[in-house]
Amino acid sequence: MAHSHGRLAPSAPKDKFYAALGWPIDSNSEGMYQALLREVDKGRQRLIADPNNLQNSDPKLRPPYSWAHISESAKHKEVREIFRTASPIAAPYFQYGEFMDGQNQDNWVIRWLLWHTFRYKDSRNVRVTHSSKSNYLFYEEY
Repeated sequence: MAHSHGRLAPSAPKDKFYAALGWPIDSNSEGMYQALLREVDKGRQRLIADPNNLQNSDPKLRPPYSWAHISESAKHKEVREIFRTASPIAAPYFQYGEFMDGQNQDNWVIRWLLWHTFRYKDSRNVRVTHSSKSNYLFYEEY
């Protein structure tokens, strides 16, 4: 797998993510992208399920929580859990995203995907559709 070197900001667009992983813009890459999103979305679900993951304990705050509501320590812990439990298909792409952030191991690929799952799930900029040939959700950015 050919890659560009360097990390992407979570807000970088999908075409930059594809380029960073050396993926062409085609249906095979889109299928892999959707598979990685589904895998990382399990982590998003874990993060929003536990109010202890929030930055503060504002009693007025109700689910679903946004990316901004989740503490950095909870995000980091979940990134590591997603990496640790990665499927054989996702593991090579997640491995590519590993880097040291000071004394902490981190992962820009997982963070990018996790940020995008939060963005897509907050219903501001996305339409979610079901494939007629599968049970998979497809995220389409407006």
